[in-house]
Amino acid sequence: MANYHELLPSHTCSRMLSLYEQKEARAGGVRPFPLPGDKPHYAPNREYALQHLFLDITVQFDNKSVAGLVRTTLTPVNDGLDSITFDSEHTVVNKVWLEGENKALLFRHEDAKLKIELGKPCKSNEELTIVIEYVAYPRCGLYFVAPSEAYPDKKLQVWSQGQDTDNHYWFPCYDAPNQKAVTEMRVTVPENMFALSNGALLETKHHPSAGTRTYHWKQAIPHSSYLITLAAAEFVEIQDNWEDIPVPYYVLPGEEEKARVSLTKTPQMMQFFSEKVGHRYPYEKYASVCVSDFIFGGMENTTATTLTDTTLHDERAHQDYSSDPLLAHELAHQWFGDWLTCRDWSHGWLNEGFATYFEALWAEHDLGRDEFIYEMYQNSQIYFSEDTGHYRRPIVAYTFNMPIDLFDRHLYEKGSLVLHMIRYLLGDDLWWKTINYYVNKHKTQNVITSDLERAIEEATGFNLQGFFEQWVYKSGYPEFKLSYSYDDKSQTAKFSVVQTQEINAETLLFTLPMEIAFISESGKRELFKVELEEKEQTFYFRLVEKPLFASFDPDNWILKTVDWKRSAEQLIAQLEKDTNSFGRILAAQELGKLATLEAVNALSKGLANATFWAVRAECAKALSVAKTPAAEKALLVALETEKHAKVRRAIAVGLGEFRTDAVVQALTKVLEGDITDIVEGSAAVALGKTKQPDAFDTLVAALSRDSFNQMVRNGAISGLVELKDARALQIALEWTAYGKPDQNRQAATAALGKIGKTLKDAEKEKVVERLTELLQDPSWRTRLQAIRAAQTLGDNRHIPDLQRIVDTAVEGREIRISREAIAAIRTESAKDDEVKKLREDLDKLQSENKELRERLETLESKIK
Repeated sequence: MANYHELLPSHTCSRMLSLYEQKEARAGGVRPFPLPGDKPHYAPNREYALQHLFLDITVQFDNKSVAGLVRTTLTPVNDGLDSITFDSEHTVVNKVWLEGENKALLFRHEDAKLKIELGKPCKSNEELTIVIEYVAYPRCGLYFVAPSEAYPDKKLQVWSQGQDTDNHYWFPCYDAPNQKAVTEMRVTVPENMFALSNGALLETKHHPSAGTRTYHWKQAIPHSSYLITLAAAEFVEIQDNWEDIPVPYYVLPGEEEKARVSLTKTPQMMQFFSEKVGHRYPYEKYASVCVSDFIFGGMENTTATTLTDTTLHDERAHQDYSSDPLLAHELAHQWFGDWLTCRDWSHGWLNEGFATYFEALWAEHDLGRDEFIYEMYQNSQIYFSEDTGHYRRPIVAYTFNMPIDLFDRHLYEKGSLVLHMIRYLLGDDLWWKTINYYVNKHKTQNVITSDLERAIEEATGFNLQGFFEQWVYKSGYPEFKLSYSYDDKSQTAKFSVVQTQEINAETLLFTLPMEIAFISESGKRELFKVELEEKEQTFYFRLVEKPLFASFDPDNWILKTVDWKRSAEQLIAQLEKDTNSFGRILAAQELGKLATLEAVNALSKGLANATFWAVRAECAKALSVAKTPAAEKALLVALETEKHAKVRRAIAVGLGEFRTDAVVQALTKVLEGDITDIVEGSAAVALGKTKQPDAFDTLVAALSRDSFNQMVRNGAISGLVELKDARALQIALEWTAYGKPDQNRQAATAALGKIGKTLKDAEKEKVVERLTELLQDPSWRTRLQAIRAAQTLGDNRHIPDLQRIVDTAVEGREIRISREAIAAIRTESAKDDEVKKLREDLDKLQSENKELRERLETLESKIK
């Protein structure tokens, strides 16, 4: 499953944008991951073994319901089983019986469970098929999309989203990942629709008199219930294939060309993963279906991935945006998540960490090593943002409220980085040997973390128990402070390493190997590997040639932070001569902080001449950090000649740190027409940051433009917030109106929280009132933004509305962020009360001092 924020405006940079927004909302500071009231959760006991689940249902669009039968075949695990419990909510059960018997079974709903009395104790080898006749009116799990007065162009469709435990909202089932079964779905929909589900299509029947069509699908390889899927609409099919396996893409009419641009690398990915994983793609088809209003970026339903239609894009957007990371992520799940499935969600990194790492491995294969290393670096930055700005937790954590709470940057990005380090420890050959062994040993099974640890040892002989203890069962990462010097006389380099992280029960002193490289004027590279196992260590290296610069972990294998003060001479040498792109990127970042003329000149050359686009983009960012006139000039010059969309975006963002007329003119030109909408949207944000009054009219004019995922208009809204013009409030309020494009409503809602922080009295009241309304908005995504905006605003009056969401919502993310918002608002309010009390005490002291002075002056006058 891929989170939605990973998709806008591009897979990597958009995640950074989303986390920036989250960081602003977390005014309450870093908090522990478990919230008050959270409890430990473990995999449920298996009283029975699932064999087969058959859904025979009809979808009713008029009342947004699904009705029919669910047949579950199972065998008791132990003798004496006399009752069965299924997960079931938002369902009306009419009748329950054992297939082959005419007698109805007694049943009752208790909390979120359907409890069925079997009427007799059953033997462990006895096969039972329980039939449930039901109707469901789901608020979660199955979603209906339909045209309305506000959105007349929306197409009628229905789609499911089962992960983590949401499928029981539309059919009674065992809704936990630690059991698997063969599944079938016979689903009846309006005759103009195509209905997609798991596995092979066995039969299609048309019912002209009823105006319906029935599709019968069967998933023959057992899978967990959360992977059962349904997506139905007037889809167009685009046929593709990999070897003898069909690879169809389903999109709404009119999106065919975008689908061809966005989705057609899928067969190449299937080839790559099949070869590297060591087991051919295991299913009979691999379909991708793009739906509207999807609540994630993608979902890896077995053989039938669901994708948000916002990933579809044209050739122009393709310069700056790719669906490939999303496609690779979801496809990797067909092995890691579907074929091998985490036993319980505490071990969900075995699904999500693997899928995140394998999307990076696809980038390495398809785009090259530099792209791969940069993506892994970005993953580390995303994880650090959550660890330092939100909470720290072990990857495997058992205490939470709902499983979706775990689907965070620790599970995805840190999980991928842990796998990356395992690859480093083993080396490529043993890494892939391990993956082959792990997959083939545990295919179609449930797994926990110890299964991976054991597979490594059985396949390679490596005992990584200590590694897993540090990186998976404990939290944090090493924080290094480095120093380096070179003695000409002895030709010896001295390198000191200190681990500065706070060492406690949860974050350990890390033991790990580390590479240190020295590069000389002639280009000679001397590489050494050391073992770090103490808090402070100093190493001495006898070198053949005098080094121009040193590099710590030059290929960035290890998750870490580094504090290392180096001279401008060393950094410039690294920027110009390091053969590793990652080293050049780090050098550029440090040179930007120095902001000297020689540093800016070096960055200007790097921006103009570096071959890898990410190095040029990082040089542009570093020049914006320098903020000197020479840095501004370098960015303006580069903007005239740079052709790469992502670098142009970085230049535009960087120019937002300057305030001159030349910058405003350059950004205005970009906003009015550049090579992609995403570059234009970035220019709009930057234009607002210039704080120049003339920017207001330019940004307002940009509000009239539709664009890819509404990036230009969203950039204009964000730019108006940055401009801090009082007129932005009314504009933001207008763009929150129901009926405006969804992406713009979300951006405008987020803007209200930021704008409201600067307002007082009547103007602030408008923000409070509108956010109160938006907290009950029909759009789930707009509600999420309203919750975050309420947290940013920090007004106590929103706490009852947020608590209502906690008490009544069913979607876990909505509940979690509402709980966090309440805690943050209360914390901030307590701080405000404390400051207010201090001010009152100070005023009282000042008043008392004034009174004492007056009395003293009176006494002195009498004495005189």
